[in-house]
Formats: sequence, structure tokens, C-alpha cells
Amino acid sequence: ATRRSSDLKFPHHDNEIAQSEAHFNSDLWVQFWLHSGHLMIEGRKMSKSLKNFITIRDALQYYPARQLRMLFVLHRFNVPMDYSTNAMDHVRGVDKSLTTFFQNVKAYLDGQMATTTSTAAEEGEESMTEDKLRAAIAETKTKVHDAFCSSFDTPEAMRLLMELIRVTKMYMHHAHRGAALDSVPVQEARDYISEILSVFGLLQLGLADADDVDRDRAVAPVLRALCVLRDQARSLARAGQLADLAALATRTEVPAAGRTEEGAPHALAEQVHAALVAFRERLVQVTAATPKADVFRLADELRDGTLLDMGVRLEDWEGRPTVWKFLSVEELRAERARIAADAEAVAQRKREQERLAAERAAKARQDPTTLFRDQVDKYSAWDDKGIPTVDAKGNPIAKKARKKLEKMWDQQKRRYDAAMRADQQQ
Repeated sequence: ATRRSSDLKFPHHDNEIAQSEAHFNSDLWVQFWLHSGHLMIEGRKMSKSLKNFITIRDALQYYPARQLRMLFVLHRFNVPMDYSTNAMDHVRGVDKSLTTFFQNVKAYLDGQMATTTSTAAEEGEESMTEDKLRAAIAETKTKVHDAFCSSFDTPEAMRLLMELIRVTKMYMHHAHRGAALDSVPVQEARDYISEILSVFGLLQLGLADADDVDRDRAVAPVLRALCVLRDQARSLARAGQLADLAALATRTEVPAAGRTEEGAPHALAEQVHAALVAFRERLVQVTAATPKADVFRLADELRDGTLLDMGVRLEDWEGRPTVWKFLSVEELRAERARIAADAEAVAQRKREQERLAAERAAKARQDPTTLFRDQVDKYSAWDDKGIPTVDAKGNPIAKKARKKLEKMWDQQKRRYDAAMRADQQQ
């Protein structure tokens, strides 16, 4: 078998076959030709003559190897593939969905995602059972095999995996809402998806956070205690029971920091342990006079600062316990960027609100008699109140237009009087 670019089908390969069979006196030189599609750069064929080529080394400066490989997996090998910003944005979306799925499955199997008290399905929500999930897994296996047998249709295989992820998420959602569902099918779905992603070479490049048993065993007890204390503190603050926070913190037991399998201190476990002790001590100092906003700020700093710097992300859910997830270096960088962007957006809105408020205050202090005086391009004469009587062309202001101007003048007069009274009261 020989693999070449699709533009070499004719006449290059026909010529190569003829020459090789004649030279070697063989009537079967190559049995199979695999013709790959062109690599396009922003819609144009990559070519040195066009000076639009990019090396793998250059591409790796912008995207991790995992996402570049995923780009190839999401395209059939025998059709043109476009390497562009839009294409890589799509890849990042798929990458994030897969990573989030593995994190959620891990949290679900660890028992972090406690069920709610409601057992009724939400309106319009598809019901989900163990049999349905198992049937979906079996169907996905069959169809993925067929996709591989159909000219290595990797994008179809990935589409099938994403559909299985959707069904599995729905199954876990039903379990969260109180349905008595077995966790074994979730493990089966996760294992099969991991198997196919391993075939694609994506797991080896760090797509899914492989179970770090040593880390989980060492960190989970103290991290669970920290999340429980934080959830309880936020609940009390929300209910206005600030006087009970010190007692809550005092009676909270702090588990010992876990150790590695070899018995050595586990660095992350000790860091989380220190964070729990510090958070507990801060809560002990809370009194009934403490603003509840201070407690929420303390909880947010723990989530967005202390723990995030350790590579641990907390996810707060309404009506459910907080879920923790361990982040890779890339995910940590993205999370920090997201938090910074959110903070900047809040600051931008605040600046815009302050600017508009300043403009309104300045406008309110404008004497209504000068409201239209500077509009000499529109008017040429005004009455004693400053309302225009003649336009710039020398025509009298129409009755309808005059009423509109008088209304604007009255509104400005009320704003101006209110501003003057406020200034006198200061």
C-alpha cells in the first residue's frame, strides 16, 4: 500500500505504476493507494510557492499537540482539511467537552455529586434508565466499528462518541436528581470512550485526567472536609446566621494530610490541609456584626485564589454540594484567564455606569435657559426661556416642533431644580 496526496492520482501515479511494473517485470506493483486530502491554510492550499506554509513546530507554539492531533481526527484523511482559527476554535470546544466529561464522571463516581430530593423529571426532559444507557453503549460500539471500516471515518467515530457522552451526562443528571441508577454503566461508557480515544492517541497526550489514585487517596479526605465547611459557612451567611459561624468552625474536625503510597508527605494534600486550617481560623473570627459579604468574599478567595493556584477548581451548584476537580496546567491557565476576563468585564461595567452617572449629573446641572442656545446650526432665535422660535434658515418653529422643545425644556427644568436642591442640602 502507498499513501500519497490526492493531486498525484493522475498522471503521476499512473506513470509510476507503468514504469515500475515495466522495470521489475511485474503486473501488480501496488495493490492499494491511499490518497490524502490537501492541507489548507485559511482556505488556501498550503504551499511553499504561496508562502503560506506552517511547520508543526510553529503550530505547537499556539496549540498543544493533543489539539493538533484532534484536528486531524475530526477530518477524514482523504478530503481537504483547513487549518484555520475557526477550525481550531471548534477543536478547542470538543477538547473542553471531552475533558469536562471525564472530570464529571470522576466526580460522579467519587460520590461528590450528591442527589437532590426531587425525583420527578423536568418538563420536556427525556427519561433515562440503565437499559437505555447500556443500549446506547452497545449501539455506539457497533457504529464506531462500522465507521472505522468505512474508509477510516474518524469524524463519524468522534461524533458517535460525543453522542454517547451526551446520553451518559443525561443519565448522571437523572441520578443527581434522586433516581436510583447504577453507576456501573457510567464506568462502562467512560472506559469505552477512553479506549477509542486511546486508539486516536489522544489519551497519551493528556486529554483525560487519568485516575491518579495516589493523589485522590491523599487529597480527597481533607478536600472534602474543606468543601463541606465552605458550603456550610455560605449557607449560614446566606441565612443571616453569622453568629453561628464561629461555633461551626470550632467544632469542625480537620483531617490529617494524606501521604503517598510510599508513606511520604503528599505535597498537594499538605497545601489543601493548610488552606483548610487557615479558612477555619478566619471563620472563628466572624461575629454577628460581620457583614455577610465578607464571608462570601472569603469563600470566593478560597475558590478563585488559594485552591486554584494549587490546580484545584471548585464548582458551586445551586442546591447541591460543591464539586472539586483537578486541573491540568493548560486548564489552570484558561481558568485564570476566564476569572481575569470576568473581573475586567465587571470593572468595565462599573466604569461605564460611573461615566453615565457623571454625564447625567453634569447634564442635570445645566441651566434650562442654555439648553438650546449653543445649537446655532439648527436655530437662529430664542425666547426669554431659551426655547427656539426660529430655525437656522429663518423659518418660524412649527407648532408641533415647538411643543416637543417645550417638553424637553420642562424635563431639564425639573432635573436642574432637583440638582440645585440636592446641592443646597449638602
